[in-house]
Amino acid sequence: MPIVTVRRDGVVVTEMEVDSGANLLTVLREAGLQILAPCGGGGTCGKCLVEVRKVGRVRSCGYTVHEDIEIDVTATARAAILDSAIQSLKPVMCDPGVTAVEGGTSFSCLGHTFTVSGNGAHGKSKIPYFGLAVDIGTTTVVAYLERLQNCALMDVVSFANPQARYGHDVVSRIYHTIENPSGLETLRGVLLDSLNQALRTVCARNNIAQEDICKTIIVGNPTMLHIALGVDPSPIAYAPYTPVFTDERTMSAGEAGLEVNPLAPVCALPSISGYIGADITAGVASTNIAECSDFSLFVDLGTNGEIVLGNRERMYCCAAAAGPAFEGANISCGIGGVAGAISTYRDGTFETIGHLPPVGVCGSGLFDIIASLLAKGVIAGTGFMEEPFVVASKEVSATGQAIALTPVDVRQVQLAVAAVYAGICTIMDDAGLKWDDIARVYLAGGFGNYVSIDSAVAVGLLPAALQDRIHPIGNSAGSGARLALRSVTFAKEIAKMTHRMRYVELSMRSDFNERYVNSMTLERR
Repeated sequence: MPIVTVRRDGVVVTEMEVDSGANLLTVLREAGLQILAPCGGGGTCGKCLVEVRKVGRVRSCGYTVHEDIEIDVTATARAAILDSAIQSLKPVMCDPGVTAVEGGTSFSCLGHTFTVSGNGAHGKSKIPYFGLAVDIGTTTVVAYLERLQNCALMDVVSFANPQARYGHDVVSRIYHTIENPSGLETLRGVLLDSLNQALRTVCARNNIAQEDICKTIIVGNPTMLHIALGVDPSPIAYAPYTPVFTDERTMSAGEAGLEVNPLAPVCALPSISGYIGADITAGVASTNIAECSDFSLFVDLGTNGEIVLGNRERMYCCAAAAGPAFEGANISCGIGGVAGAISTYRDGTFETIGHLPPVGVCGSGLFDIIASLLAKGVIAGTGFMEEPFVVASKEVSATGQAIALTPVDVRQVQLAVAAVYAGICTIMDDAGLKWDDIARVYLAGGFGNYVSIDSAVAVGLLPAALQDRIHPIGNSAGSGARLALRSVTFAKEIAKMTHRMRYVELSMRSDFNERYVNSMTLERR
């Protein structure tokens, strides 16, 4: 049987004896290595490249092992994860639901309570209690450790979502659960393994016991929440795209598989629909949209472009299927926000995350490049580009291959831009509002935080009339989760707010489809 040896920085990470003919990507996945495979191993994205000694760079999904080989994963990219919000946390009363009761301390979360006997988790006096706010993103996971006594942030830990090895987007992962009998268990297991490892790390460096974490708030898109809680996500993939649950869910940490106090409540905040999740409801609640008389737009740009429009009297929301172009997937030179990704581009020069040799182009860099080529006439407003444009030559590229934008890549961006812009216009029309009626535009998420507003407007992603009212707000989902951890009142307000949101389903709307087609051009609008 052949042996696969994996090295990083010259050090052997693992050695595995495998069956002859084994698929290399499957072997590396089973070893726990996070190899980028946005297409889920389908052979279409070309991103699962690894270096095989004496062979060179190969697509691991298409490579079969018939003899002993050595793999070098030194250059495997590390994600640059956005774990903070630009805005300060919204002021809330510190009422985390910790109450002294006869015989111990009670902890409450969305109506669920449990009691720890004695004065602390160990029955000792003056032991502080801690809470955890977790934002489970499709690409990244961020966990915030908070001291519940005074509602103070203690630490943040983040990591790339290990489920990415089974598919870059939520649909790929849903199909993994459908096509594999143990698919749901596998996806949930790798997530919990990484989250519990992160917990051990953050507790050790803050010198606290994991069982002193007595409350957890979880946010994420509906698919991530279903998988995290062990609930079948498959209904989300088929019309009418109805999830098993949208209301808040609470279970004990023991039931959730989280290595904290086993009795502690783990609370998933409420969603709206199959594609508007707790990451959006928490993010919107972290702003003042639901409290102001003025109307605001909230736009979170990822595989789905989630859009919320509203004020204190009425709120609308929708999800535009933008595709993963914003995160660099389905783009020939595209890559996520990892070290070495080209993140900005101006006048023929670029910068990369970490100031390392380029390995690809992430979403913000992609939009800079297209905006620049539009201005120079290399790309027409129709999206036509005659030939590939070399962004970085093979001499400077870390991959040994030129990094180039192709005409097909431009078309992918056109599809994403058209979906989001048409979604914004449709929801504005439903509300009977004009651009002048919008006081603020909140741009949320990693892509929204890093993309140049000028570039986003230049390619027609966002309306030019609102350019001076656009405000990046960083990881608003994490902000909302932290606020819900700090305040049971705030958590209840999120639940009330979701009942006021009118969900607008775009997929069957002829007016949306017409706007979508008419928005295919790349130009200021």
